[in-house]
Amino acid sequence: MSLTVWTQGCMSRIFPHQAIPTYGSQPTLLHAARGEVEAFQIGLHGVADDLNDLRASASDLAGRSGATIPSGAIDILYPEYVPVHWHSAGNAPEDLEGSAPGFYPDPLLRAPWRGVGRVEFPHTLSIWVRVRVPRDVAPGDYAGVVRVECRAGSREIPFGVRVAPFALPEQSDFLMTNWLLPGPILKFHGVEPLTEQFWDVMALYARNLAGHRQNVVLTPLFPMASTGGVIDGRAQDQLIDITSPSDGEHAFDFTNLARWIELFLDHGFRLIEGGHLAGGSTRPSAVAIRRGDAVERKVFASTGDNDYRAFLKQFLTALCAFLSERGWLDRFCLHLSDEPHGDQFDAYTDLAEFVKGT
Repeated sequence: MSLTVWTQGCMSRIFPHQAIPTYGSQPTLLHAARGEVEAFQIGLHGVADDLNDLRASASDLAGRSGATIPSGAIDILYPEYVPVHWHSAGNAPEDLEGSAPGFYPDPLLRAPWRGVGRVEFPHTLSIWVRVRVPRDVAPGDYAGVVRVECRAGSREIPFGVRVAPFALPEQSDFLMTNWLLPGPILKFHGVEPLTEQFWDVMALYARNLAGHRQNVVLTPLFPMASTGGVIDGRAQDQLIDITSPSDGEHAFDFTNLARWIELFLDHGFRLIEGGHLAGGSTRPSAVAIRRGDAVERKVFASTGDNDYRAFLKQFLTALCAFLSERGWLDRFCLHLSDEPHGDQFDAYTDLAEFVKGT
C-alpha cells in the first residue's frame, strides 16, 4: 500500500482527480491574530479502496513559553463533493478552478461523508484543518501535528501557528452579507416555514453565519415559500402577515418579522437587509395576502401601477412605524431592484423617488 500526503493553503481546493504536487509534504505555518480563524488543507493520494477508514486528529499546539492552543480549538473537516454539470457562460479557461462535468469539494463536514469499507473513492481526497486562535493566548509560535490514518497507513503532518501580538475585534466594523435564501434552506431540510422547527433551523444558520463574521442578513419581506397556508392565524408564506380588510386597504402584522430580526440581532448582526421590492425595476415582487384562512399571491401589474403605489405607500408607512417603535429604523435598509441596467434608469429612479417620499 502507498500513500502520498501533502499540504496546501485554503485559497484553492483539492479536486478528486488532480495531479499530485511535486513538492510533497511540507510543514505549514499559519499566521493569525488572536481571535482569528485560519485553515490549511491536507491532500491524500492512494489506491481508491485504501483510502477507506479515513480519520484524522490534531494535537495541542505548544508554544515555546509553555502556553498552548488546545486541540479543542482545532477543527478537522472532511469535504463533501457537489456535482457541477457545466460551467457558467463567459468565463475564460484560466479563470476556472476546476473542470465540468465533475465533482467539486464544497461542504465541510465534521465526519467522513460515506460508509466505511464499501466505497470506491477517487484516488485523491482532502482534509481541512481549521484553527480558531483563542483571544487570551500569548503571542508567539506554536507547533503541533495532525495524525491522519486510513487503510493505506498513517502519517503525522507537522504544522504551526504564529500568533500576532494583537486581537481582532469581537465585532467587525466592516458590514458583510452573503445572501441568505430561506426557500432553498426549507427545501433542503424539509421544513415548513414559520414552524418552531423552522426557527430552530434558522437559529443554527444565524450562529454559523455569525461565526464567520457575517453581520448583515438578507431578509425576505414577501413570500419565501408557496405553502398557501396559515399558521397561528397568520400567512405561513411570509414573515409579514398582510390582510385586506376592505378593497384597496391593507393591514400588516409584523410579529414574525420581529422574531426574525431579534434572532439575528441576538447573534450579533448589525444590519437587516430588506429584500427586493421589484425585479427589473418594473415588476413588483409577488405579495402573499391572507383572506381568512386562504392565502393568495397578488402580482401587481408594474411598479408604476396606481394600485401598486397605493399598496406600497401603506406597506412602507406601516413598516417604518414598526421599525421606529422597536428602535430598528437605523438598522434597516431596503432593496429596490436587483442589478438594475441602464434601460431601467427611468423606472428605477421613479420607484426610488416614490419610496424616499413615502
